[in-house]
Amino acid sequence: MPSPSSRFLWRATVFVLAPLFALSVATPAMAESPPNRIVSGWIPYWMSSQSNPAGVITATANSDLFVDVSPFWYSATKKGSGIKVDFNANYGKSAANSSWALAQLRAAGIPVLPSIADASGAKTMANFLADPANRSAHVADIVNIVVANNYDGIDLDYEKFAFSDGRSSWDSTQPIWTAFVQELGTALHAQGKQLAATIPSPCSMSGICSARTGYYVYNMIGIAPFVDRIRIMAYDYSYSVAGPIAPYNWVRSMVQYSASVIDP
Repeated sequence: MPSPSSRFLWRATVFVLAPLFALSVATPAMAESPPNRIVSGWIPYWMSSQSNPAGVITATANSDLFVDVSPFWYSATKKGSGIKVDFNANYGKSAANSSWALAQLRAAGIPVLPSIADASGAKTMANFLADPANRSAHVADIVNIVVANNYDGIDLDYEKFAFSDGRSSWDSTQPIWTAFVQELGTALHAQGKQLAATIPSPCSMSGICSARTGYYVYNMIGIAPFVDRIRIMAYDYSYSVAGPIAPYNWVRSMVQYSASVIDP
């Protein structure tokens, strides 16, 4: 685990390609400093098995470029009245394949922070985390997975807030999400593990950035003290019609805004 002084070296990263490679831009400490461009990567579960190892092979063959990788191995799904984190149901022979992939990546010196996708359904995660007892249980579930498998940390990819729950829910969800990230980050750091949060753009489509623009439900400024990475999904600018995926000015607005509000 990074020391307290270095934990936030790459606090805000901006992803412009996915997957496997994601070119990310570290937050410069000063505007006049040259940007510290780093590479992270998401590996799809279907490219991280012994029968289809393409994602793992690509990462290990370029181990000198990566600061970490996040295989999409886990899903948070509704189980009865609760939510449980487990391997993605489509990831065949998940225990054996993830152990194999982890060994390959570790041998190449690449830190591994598997991603958890929120597959619980619209408003399910937000409602679940609103209860402090549920939040504590979810934190314990995730920490247990990280420690038991000796991962370097975990990546949260909880996109239901943004794309399923509706904007009208954001004001009530934001403090719940922030409390959860704070509790999880504290628990993981106590175990020497890292926490990454993958979030949509904090800026509007016109490049206006503030605490109330973009997908503000994720409270980028508020969660920053408790995470080691904030991964901004700086893509899908155009998705329903032909157009640019990650226009330069839009991405630049995110980088400049993130650098101005997050202590690197």
